Amino acid sequence: MQAIAFYKAEPLLSQLPNESIRALAMRGRILRFKANFQIITQGQVGQDLFVVLDGKLEAYVHSSGRKERRLSLANLYAGDIFGEGAVDGGQRMASVCTVSSSLCAMVQAAVFRDQRTRDARLQD
Repeated sequence: MQAIAFYKAEPLLSQLPNESIRALAMRGRILRFKANFQIITQGQVGQDLFVVLDGKLEAYVHSSGRKERRLSLANLYAGDIFGEGAVDGGQRMASVCTVSSSLCAMVQAAVFRDQRTRDARLQD
């Protein structure tokens, strides 16, 4: 599994080794989604992040203004992470929906924080 650079650039994930992403996926709740299913919605508050295990998803934002437009940010595949803004109780910065049938691990914020603590101990 390899997280795409777009998400590895996020402050919460920039130091997270790929082994930790695998560990997070194993500790998460496995969810199966049909094609064209909206998993998270921009602006909502959440407490989970997701690791894509299989399938294709799209991350996008809605612009505000006279004409609302959908701006695609990235396609997500196995090993990619989304929803990471929720681990600190923040609002979702983007929406994510499935393009094809997909399998994801939903990871609670507490599990993510625990994994970061474990990683920090290994670096000491």
